Amino acid sequence: MQLADVWSPELDRTIAMELLCEASHVDGSRRLEYYWKLTRYSRLARHENMCYYERYDFSCGDHKWGNMKLRCELEYRMGETCGMAPRPLDGYIYRLQEQCRYCKEMQPKKRRIEKAESDIKRWQQDDARKWRANIEKAQDDLALLQRQLVELNNKRTSVSRRL
Repeated sequence: MQLADVWSPELDRTIAMELLCEASHVDGSRRLEYYWKLTRYSRLARHENMCYYERYDFSCGDHKWGNMKLRCELEYRMGETCGMAPRPLDGYIYRLQEQCRYCKEMQPKKRRIEKAESDIKRWQQDDARKWRANIEKAQDDLALLQRQLVELNNKRTSVSRRL
């Protein structure tokens, strides 16, 4: 199978190339799966109606997907989608003034990090030998909080889409 056999102007050339490259490295029935995906993708690319969802945009720049609003005509089973990436329907994009749940979880951790840093700085200025155990514990807590903060930040949709 060549790219010209399935490529149409509407089909994204890079996705078709990726699927063909993946298909060339597998054998037997797995290769048929890739060809099926490619032909299905080209069929869907020519189709105007895709599966559309509502989208909630948060003030922090993240978003979350809501309920399905328009189902693709190619998928006949109720509750199933065509398998394409979710697309927002223009009338169903809601802009919220609140932050996403990950940003809400990050705020107290940032405050605790600031408090631990100020405590460490104050203890070191006072008498580091006297407060050594407290400084070590605060540094351990600080490292744990920073790891948790990085994990939460990586879960945000605006960050994960940039990767």
